[in-house]
Amino acid sequence: MTCRVLIASALCWVAVLPVSAAQTEQGGIILAPIVRTERAGAGVIRVVYDLRGTADTVFTVSLEASNDGGQTFTIRPRATTGDVGPGVAAGSGKVIEWASTKDVDDLQLDRYIFRVLVSPAASEPAALKIVVLAGQDAVNTIRKSSLPAVARTAVTPIVEVHDRNGLPVSGAAVTFGITDRGTATFGNNAATLTVTTNADGRAAATGLTPVTAGALRMTVQASYQGEQAAATIQQVNVVQSAATAGGNSAAAGKTRGGLSRGKIAGIVGGAGAAAGAGIALTRGQGGGTASALSIRTSPTGSGIRDVTIFLFSATGGGLSSPTYAWDFGDGTSLSGPSVMHAYTAEGTFSVTLRASAGNDRETSVATVTVGSVTGTWRAVVGDITFSLILVQQGNAPTGTWRMDYSATCPPTTCPLGPNSVELYQMSAVLIDPRRITVNQLGQCQRTFAAEISPDLRSMSGSFVNGVASCGAGPSNVTYVRQ
Repeated sequence: MTCRVLIASALCWVAVLPVSAAQTEQGGIILAPIVRTERAGAGVIRVVYDLRGTADTVFTVSLEASNDGGQTFTIRPRATTGDVGPGVAAGSGKVIEWASTKDVDDLQLDRYIFRVLVSPAASEPAALKIVVLAGQDAVNTIRKSSLPAVARTAVTPIVEVHDRNGLPVSGAAVTFGITDRGTATFGNNAATLTVTTNADGRAAATGLTPVTAGALRMTVQASYQGEQAAATIQQVNVVQSAATAGGNSAAAGKTRGGLSRGKIAGIVGGAGAAAGAGIALTRGQGGGTASALSIRTSPTGSGIRDVTIFLFSATGGGLSSPTYAWDFGDGTSLSGPSVMHAYTAEGTFSVTLRASAGNDRETSVATVTVGSVTGTWRAVVGDITFSLILVQQGNAPTGTWRMDYSATCPPTTCPLGPNSVELYQMSAVLIDPRRITVNQLGQCQRTFAAEISPDLRSMSGSFVNGVASCGAGPSNVTYVRQ
């Protein structure tokens, strides 16, 4: 099939030579007949095509483009959405939208020829894959207590999104959804939570709260550049009475008693304590002194609630093939030599690691500080004082973008004159571990992308103006928390 495209203003004319839907190219790929191609504005090209097949058949669809009259199709658009990627069902009027400006700088789009390639869904590895790192088959606790703050605890599900080559995908949108409403909720009693994967391709379903006892089923959907993936996480909610909780505490006390019978081999303080070093105990009732068990924490510095995913790893220790139990100080726990955890509240938390091998025990304690970005952040750039007044809600803060113009501000810089003030609404997204992107909803439609300092006291980054007449935005700007 040959598809010749002539784009004029907002519409284009497409000539399609008749091609049988069964006609295949090398590797079993077919070319879907294109119905029309049109320009949707803002550099968006819309390709409408028909996909023939039985109702229960799904395909993998990709878009290719040629800028040499169809001799070669070396342009493979990535910024595509719609009926593209794996899992596309058969039907007519399928639509692919390509945000061309994100992939190419070619202004002569009228010379482009497009083709839609279709292959059976199983013919190639999925473009995206979800790997569950934490939370699968976890047990969440509903404790009957007069203290609501500690009555319900859950293991935070954490996933990692991979591309078809097994590499982590940063910036993918991941949506966690509670299948059976009423079994659990996220923050603000929501049944769904959407977060963005961090630089390691990871996303955490922070704020999960068990509501009723029984099975908890959660769907996970990932989306990136038109590609999608899905997975399922199974957990169990159990009710723990006050008597049961007391029994567990007593059992924990016996374990600690067993530890205390050993001799203290050493207490590591100072810089070592900041790195998570704690107390190491000798094995059993005697024997040689074991090396100190310690906790390695990444990232270092403060975390941001509902955003930062801490990686805790056990290092050192003198036990042979021990098992590890973690208590994060917020009512949740995990096991294993390396675990990940995201906090849903602000504060300073004691992370306790207990290692055991038979009758031998070791323990270590580290401290983690978690805060938020709520507050006023200020930066002075020339004659303008920029203020970001943020209110953090999950990983999507809202607030006000304020600009105060100085008394000497020239008209070319200050359209409202000296000593004037402009206020705009804004939206923002927080990304693990400590990144923020702030969008001004008005005026120059500025975007400010920044790294937040480990002490959560400043953020440094650059402006990008969405309106061309506003010119280039300033770079290397630092906002300081007030």
